[in-house]
Amino acid sequence: FAEELTALHAKAGVAYVSAPVFGRPDVAEAAQLNIVSAGEPSAIDKVRPLFDVIGRKIFVLGHEPKQANAAKVAGNMMIAMAMEAMAEGIAITRSNGVDPGAFIDLMLQTLFGGRIYEGYGPRIVKGDFEAGFLMRLGLKDLRLATEAAQKTGNKLPMLEAVRTRMAEAVEAGLGEKDWLAVADYTLRK
Repeated sequence: FAEELTALHAKAGVAYVSAPVFGRPDVAEAAQLNIVSAGEPSAIDKVRPLFDVIGRKIFVLGHEPKQANAAKVAGNMMIAMAMEAMAEGIAITRSNGVDPGAFIDLMLQTLFGGRIYEGYGPRIVKGDFEAGFLMRLGLKDLRLATEAAQKTGNKLPMLEAVRTRMAEAVEAGLGEKDWLAVADYTLRK
C-alpha cells in the first residue's frame, strides 16, 4: 500500500512520507512516540516539526516510504515474539515451582533488559491484559509481516508459530484485549 501511495503522490506532484510510530496510548499522550520515517529527505525535513511535537525520537530509515512500514511491521513482529517467549519461559519455570515474578526479575536483571521485556514481563506476572494495543490489531500486523516475508521469499517459522498462537487467542475471544493477552492464552494451555 505504501508503494501505491508513493506512486499516487508522485503523480499528483506531492512527496509522500511514511511515518508509523512505536508507543502505547500513554506514550502518545505524553508526546513520547518513536517515529519511524522514510521518504525523500526534503519531504522528511518539511514534516519534521510535526514529528517533534508528538515524538521522543525520529528514526529515518530510507528514501522509500515502504521502508518505514517494513520496519514497523518487523518491530511489532519482534514484540509479539518476545511476549510469547516470556509466557513460555514462565510456563516452564512455574510448572517447576519457580515464582513467575522472581523468574521475570532474573531475566530482566541478567539477560533480557529492554523496554519490551521490562514493560510487558511484569504485566504478564500481574495478569494485566487490559487493552492498549488490541490483539486483533497485533494479529493484523503479524499477517502483514507474513505477507512481506512471502513476497520476498523469506521463510520465517517463528513468525508463523507466533501468528498461529495469536490467531488462536483471537478466536478464543481475546481480540479486544491487549495483545499481551497472548501470554495469558499460552499460560492457560
